Amino acid sequence: MESTQKYELCRENFKNLIAWYALHKTNRNEATTRLHLIDDIIYNCLGWEKEAVTAENAYENEYTDYMFKSLTNRHIAILEAKKENIYFELSLGTENLIYSLRTLCKDNPSFKNAISQVAKYCQTRGIQIGIVSNGWQFVGFIANRGDGIAPLEGKAYVFTSLENALDNYKDFWNAFSSSGINNYHLLKVLMGDSILKYHQSYLLLLVKYPGIQERNLFQIDLQIISELVLEDIIRDEDVEKEFLEECYCQSGTLSQYSLLSKEILSTRYKFMFEEGDKKVLLEDSMLNRKGMSQELRDIFSNSLSRRPILLVGDVGAGKSSFIRNLIKVDAESVIKKQYACSLIWGQNLLFQTLKNPLLVKYLRS
Repeated sequence: MESTQKYELCRENFKNLIAWYALHKTNRNEATTRLHLIDDIIYNCLGWEKEAVTAENAYENEYTDYMFKSLTNRHIAILEAKKENIYFELSLGTENLIYSLRTLCKDNPSFKNAISQVAKYCQTRGIQIGIVSNGWQFVGFIANRGDGIAPLEGKAYVFTSLENALDNYKDFWNAFSSSGINNYHLLKVLMGDSILKYHQSYLLLLVKYPGIQERNLFQIDLQIISELVLEDIIRDEDVEKEFLEECYCQSGTLSQYSLLSKEILSTRYKFMFEEGDKKVLLEDSMLNRKGMSQELRDIFSNSLSRRPILLVGDVGAGKSSFIRNLIKVDAESVIKKQYACSLIWGQNLLFQTLKNPLLVKYLRS
């Protein structure tokens, strides 16, 4: 469903809920308030999906009524429900949606307890947005701030009744709906310029921003240690084979790069050779956790002298380690066999040369 259609459907559902509520006013307890009003508002009037909401979430033996998840599946807001007869009153003549939490709490002690409770839940769980509702009134505020202002000293989005929320439905939707919460509308409205100042203060800590941050002394020390230890181990002929056998990873980044390389080369080479031409053969460097594939072994053992082999990968992908592991471990017998054959071939060539006076004369010249 498109966002506009969902918005209009939820607005219509909200109208119907208000009409039902006008005919069924009673003194509901907290559980009934949630069942009759808050559940309906969350799912049918604010567009939340059920999998994005968890109820009675426990942490250190304290339970939250509702916790909302963001699109990235992390908790982003908490709503604490209260029974219907716990409500707040505002001074006559006030029609704003943004109020000072200090004033709201000072004039309504019972509601202050509810706000303090949800603020505590948010702070212990690392969640920014707190909401309190008795089913027909809603208060949303920032329970975790980073600008040096205490949560109860900030401001709040306040909807005094369901009719007030319907009259200001766009603001109600932007403040508490799934799309509004995920776009941090309430955060932006209540903090305003403080958000920009808060982030700018951290940007000032970056030297020469924007630009390239140089390594610190700790990183340099780690680099030196790694070069002294790891690089020496890898290049020590006495322990190189054992190191590769114990530490070389047969799957992972290198396999991924080999698959990517195969796709690149397949596309590139299909325009260079006729269909069915077998001059170039592409093979994955690793096919399983047991090591080099049998097909690659066959290429090395049967065609090493005739067939070029191209190993492709970004800097740091592990091409050099792959080759060392190939020579020392995976294809050691194949390499030795090829080396022995090369020696025999070289010896035969030298013998034939010495037997041929013309070749000897040519080489001396």
